[in-house]
Amino acid sequence: MKKTVFLALLIIFSFARAYCAQTSSSEKWVIAAEKFRYIQGQGKSAVSDSTAEMIPQRILENTSTRLERHILPTEEFSRLYYESKKDRQSLFLQLSSAVKKRDALVLGNYTDAELKKQIAVQNKNISDIYAKIDESIKTLEEKKVQLESFDPEASAKKYEAQKNEGRFSLINFFKDIFSAPESAIPVEQITFYNNDAFYLYNPPELAARKGYESSEFERAVVSAGINALLTGTITSYGNYLLVTVDVYLYPGAEKIGTVSEVGTLADSGFIASGIAYQLVPILTNSMPVRFNFNVEPYELKNLTSMYVDDTFYTSIPDEIIIDSGIHTVQFLSDGYRTISASYYFEGNKSYEIKVLMEPEINGEILMNLRNPLQGKLFAAGIFVDDIMAFENSSDKQEENSKTQLVSNTASISVNGKSILGQFIDTDGNSAFFYIPENLLKGTDELSLMQNSYDNIFVADINPFDRGQYIEKRRRWMYGAYSSLVVSLIPYFIIKGNVETYSSFNGSFSDSARQEYQAWKTAYNIYQWVPLVCGAFFGYEFVRYLLAANTVLPVNAKKVRGAGSESVISKPEIPEIVENEENNEKEAESSVKDDGSLEK
Repeated sequence: MKKTVFLALLIIFSFARAYCAQTSSSEKWVIAAEKFRYIQGQGKSAVSDSTAEMIPQRILENTSTRLERHILPTEEFSRLYYESKKDRQSLFLQLSSAVKKRDALVLGNYTDAELKKQIAVQNKNISDIYAKIDESIKTLEEKKVQLESFDPEASAKKYEAQKNEGRFSLINFFKDIFSAPESAIPVEQITFYNNDAFYLYNPPELAARKGYESSEFERAVVSAGINALLTGTITSYGNYLLVTVDVYLYPGAEKIGTVSEVGTLADSGFIASGIAYQLVPILTNSMPVRFNFNVEPYELKNLTSMYVDDTFYTSIPDEIIIDSGIHTVQFLSDGYRTISASYYFEGNKSYEIKVLMEPEINGEILMNLRNPLQGKLFAAGIFVDDIMAFENSSDKQEENSKTQLVSNTASISVNGKSILGQFIDTDGNSAFFYIPENLLKGTDELSLMQNSYDNIFVADINPFDRGQYIEKRRRWMYGAYSSLVVSLIPYFIIKGNVETYSSFNGSFSDSARQEYQAWKTAYNIYQWVPLVCGAFFGYEFVRYLLAANTVLPVNAKKVRGAGSESVISKPEIPEIVENEENNEKEAESSVKDDGSLEK
């Protein structure tokens, strides 16, 4: 009982902590875009106006709102400075009003005592305003000192240390359970202006004339709750467009990035997605990320080369530091499969990339069909060969029929991975087959010859129009369901009348008794109709599921009597040979009794 209560409390606290973590990042960082403008190649027309609105909308549409903005001290300082400047201007106006009001007291009809009292009150108000202005300036100076001493790399290490400190500590888990874990650098959720990617910002005419870096434009944008504004120009030559986008950060009216993309007017989606891809590190305020690599087997670390985007490394370094964002990492080694992956790496974090290098396995198998069919065979979407299967390709084939079986097989190249193939008959009907990976991987080091009978696979496939068959079974199922529903209507009517008469407990007239007997007889007969309809619906429902299941590929099997040898050859793995004598011994031991070679 105690364990159950403890587990329940643990789950509740976990949800509470997750909820607090979610609400802590509820701050929004709003991005907006305005209508772009043509600077070359297009006059004012309905097409140009539509394009100038469509491109910024599609750029925002391709920008994921799951991104987060890292708020560095420079941006915090810009916000603080803007608010402080606005407060100090307001305080200065209050100060001016208070001084004028104090000086005007001497013109009032006051006694000396009253005048001194009123002047003292105004002097106190003036002193309070002085103190507020001094406090605002002091806060700015302190923030500026913090900005000058900010070190992104040290901040990243501090964040990792904070995260690792309480990773396995139960005390730290329950400590401040209802407060979100603090990050070394605050983050805000990126969202759209008016929560709509298609809603463009239209600045006031006066602010637009002053320019994006003017105080008037800054006030207009900040008043609209916008943190970043995308502005753009379009240059057109024929059907080709050059779109240049500037990103302005507010408050501060600072241009933080410029990106460009070239494409055709017909393929504006390519332009929009390309620009959105380039905007991600700018909008998220990318910070460095640290990569640590762990390659297995360990001895391959110095034999494996690596690409990080377009940068080539001849060997795997212990760690690298690059900007955050979407990166593609690829690993290459002779005799092993190439491994690659793309991922969005969030800034101010460390990532450990573990790589398990798998040997590159190549070989061939022979494929045939169990049913007498003729058509084309595809494996992994690639045409393999024309194939004709005869009835003697079944598992019960005699030994003397194997020659004909092999002559009608298709050769498929394999690499140790599972194979999904397709057979299309002469009528255009198709069926899929599947060879699982465990049948393609052997533990023996033998490489079977192509004319061997032990690497033949047979698939029991039946190509037909599955879409039409599934539709037929669906109609039958719906018909059975309709019959069940319709049969329930008279059933409930008959049963309702029987229940009504039964409620009188036999105290009714002879005519009513006869009517009751009639309803009861009808009920005794009709009660089996819904049961039959229900059974019919269940039967058709199962048939429909089985029909839908026919789209799944059938598993191919090895021909009966196949040996346990591998159907594929193992790759040559680099190794150090001590001397030539060992090489000669290995060469002699690689010749089998039947004359085949062993790799």
